[in-house]
Amino acid sequence: MYCKNCGTDLPDDALFCSECGAAVNSEQKETAVRSVPEMKSTSADRNDKIDGKLILGVTVFLTLLLVIVKIAL
Repeated sequence: MYCKNCGTDLPDDALFCSECGAAVNSEQKETAVRSVPEMKSTSADRNDKIDGKLILGVTVFLTLLLVIVKIAL
């Protein structure tokens, strides 16, 4: 049988999940259906957002620097 909360494979006599601690109810023991855990955002997704913000910040900085240099000359 599998934990409905995290999908961990559990022994048939388990009362609680050894990974997440969720209680295993009698209904779950009868059906023994594996649920697929919800996908969470990966570090690659977060890195893409950070990279985009970094590129935007550098672009703005260089544009302002160029404007300041042109005004000074």
